[in-house]
Amino acid sequence: MDTQDVQRRYWDQFARLKRDAIYISRYHSRVETIDRWINIFTAIMSSGAIAGWAIWNHIGWVWGAAIAAAQVISAVKPYLPFQNRKRMLAKFGADLETLALAAEADWMKVARLTISEEEIHNRTMTLKRKCLAAQNRAFAGASLPEKVRWVEAADRDAADYMNSYVMDEG
Repeated sequence: MDTQDVQRRYWDQFARLKRDAIYISRYHSRVETIDRWINIFTAIMSSGAIAGWAIWNHIGWVWGAAIAAAQVISAVKPYLPFQNRKRMLAKFGADLETLALAAEADWMKVARLTISEEEIHNRTMTLKRKCLAAQNRAFAGASLPEKVRWVEAADRDAADYMNSYVMDEG
């Protein structure tokens, strides 16, 4: 294995970590937004529907249906994946961001070869192991559906970040 190959492997792992951190952050933000809107809907329907029913009792069936919908959503909400995903994504995102920052801190040493090829390889493998451990801790057997559009956006954002902030350091 030559020097450039070891550096490229480190760079690829670092770029993947940054991309994954951005992707997980996007995913977490979306899950929080969905959860917030579910909570807002059920709160408005539960309280607003009762007031509306009293005011417009000639279309009481509409308000009754709204109250029923809010109650059904409240009843099934604990079984929806958003709460668990929100918790898992928050933990995993923080771990990935920490790993990406550690990789970025070491990048100058890797790029300028102030550490040996063997040490670069060891640091690459450490990043991989820590990433896998963080994923296993956060998801513990659960799955996370991939959102292709968000992966593509995270790829672009990570490439922009790496080109704008990291390439100048190396």
